[in-house]
Formats: sequence, C-alpha cells, structure tokens
Amino acid sequence: MESTNLAYWIGVAQTDGYFKKQYIKQKKLYRHQIRLNVGYCSIEMLEKFRRLSAEIFNVKGAIWYDTKRSAVEYTFGAKNLLPVFDQLEIDFSDPPKPPQWIIQHNAYFGAYLAGVIDGDGDVRIHRPSYPQCAIRITSGSPAIKLYNAIKKTMSIEASLYARITNSVYQGRKIEGNCYKIEFCVSPKNIDFFEKYIISHMAIERKRNKITGYIEKRAATENRTRIQGSTVPYSSR
Repeated sequence: MESTNLAYWIGVAQTDGYFKKQYIKQKKLYRHQIRLNVGYCSIEMLEKFRRLSAEIFNVKGAIWYDTKRSAVEYTFGAKNLLPVFDQLEIDFSDPPKPPQWIIQHNAYFGAYLAGVIDGDGDVRIHRPSYPQCAIRITSGSPAIKLYNAIKKTMSIEASLYARITNSVYQGRKIEGNCYKIEFCVSPKNIDFFEKYIISHMAIERKRNKITGYIEKRAATENRTRIQGSTVPYSSR
C-alpha cells in the first residue's frame, strides 16, 4: 500500500484530520471514524483527501456543509482499517509524526510534506525587495520527529519554537501554547520542492506562492548571469 498518494493522505490526516473513537451507549459498542473538518478555503484539500480515501481504502464516507461557519466535514468509518493503520505505523495523535517508511523515501516524504503544508502549513513571502519564501507548520506540541526529518532529508536549517496564542471564544479568553517549524525555500531545497512536493499540493493558493517564488528567483538569477557575462565595449 505504500505510495505517494498514501503519504499525502497521512500528512493531511495527521494535521487537519483526526481519528475519533466514540462509545455508543445504546448499542454498547465503539465507533471509529476518520474526520476532516476544514474551511471553504481548503476544500480542494478535502476533495483530494476524499478521493484518495476511496482509492486507497475503498471507503465512501459522507460530507456535511456548515454554512454558518463556512466549513465542510468529511467522515468515514474506520473500524475495519485499524489493523491497516497499525501496519502502516500511522499515529493520529498530535503532533504529526511521519512513519519511518515515509522518512526513508524522498518521494514519499515529499508527498507527505505536501499534505502537512496543505493541512497545518502556511506559506509567506518576506522582504519584497529581496523576496524570501518561508514555510511554517503549526502543531499543538513539538513536532520533533518531523523537524528532524525536514532538516535531514533536505539538508537545510530549520527552526522549532513555541508561540503563545491568545483568542476569544464565546466571550471567554483562551490562552495556550502552539509550536511551529519554520524553514525557507532556498537553493538547497528548490529541486526537492519541484521534484517531490509541489505536484502533490492540493491547495492552489499555497502551491502558487511557492511556484511563483521559484520562478521569480530563477528569472532574477538568469538576468544576473546575463548581465555578468556582458563585456562592455571600449574603443581605443
């Protein structure tokens, strides 16, 4: 079953998705479900996740639209898949933890990272005069295994830090910690992004930011090479 599609599915499931085990008192049994709840702005990811769920696990599931919150949820029963999840080393608890079989294969890890970025990642362009493209992945606890895999697989520097968050919900002030992995798209990993990550990303706005940055960087470097190779004419 190991594949880039499954690796992407796991990346999404470990970020915006979750595994729910619920006891049904009337029937005296447990219900096991995989759920993915996203805003309308991420519906492209949900549609890909739904399609891959059907292709990989042969499940149909159901979709609910919440117009008040501009959100959509996809759910399917997963009781029969529990042995498969164990065999594939899929851990649904926070933070996202890539299985070892994914870390050991560049194509799998690239697809997995595409799912993580689609789920809990954001793409930011810094410094308009000399652009820098930063990828930031947020989790509820330190994603140490993912952090180490990113640094090792792409041979880059990255940072892992805590951030205090403040929000107001139904008149109550909520404070808590979140943790962020941050790294940049750079000459060291541009080839990795182009070969293994970008084609798997489902959310267009995130994908376009990365591809736009890479294209502008390549154009700038090309102009610099052309200007550097031009020898000014001087008459005697």
